[in-house]
Formats: sequence, structure tokens, C-alpha cells
Amino acid sequence: MEDYWACDALQAHVSGLYRAAGLAECSSHTGRRTFANRLLAKGHDPEVIQQLLGHAHLDHTDAYLDANADTLEAMFANAL
Repeated sequence: MEDYWACDALQAHVSGLYRAAGLAECSSHTGRRTFANRLLAKGHDPEVIQQLLGHAHLDHTDAYLDANADTLEAMFANAL
């Protein structure tokens, strides 16, 4: 039998792990944002990131993505 974690319990657990590591300002969304931005920096399509995050709509994923100047420059150079 699989264990099932309710969304709130899982979020509280992840937040507790961050606090135990001395990262009091982090949450489960911090991890999701990091995951999404690392994928974007490696050149993955936002639609793929959307699917991996489990979002129904791309505009929900946009809130997680912060393309910095270095990432944009590298993606542009790779497109040429």
C-alpha cells in the first residue's frame, strides 16, 4: 500500500526540511521555482516545464520562470 500525503501535509514537511537546513525563507514553491528555472536555463521549452510542474495552463507556469540576462543571452546564441 502506498502512503498518501495531503497537499498541506507535504508542503509542511518540505518547509520543515528547509527550516532544518537553515533555510527559513524557503518553501515547497522555492524548490519548484528552482527546478523550473534550471530547466529553462538548460534550454527546455516552457511547455515541457509546464507538464513537469503539472500545470494545466502555461500562464500558471510563467509565474515560476525568471529568465535572467545570462540565460536569455545563452538561449539566443544557441538559437543562431
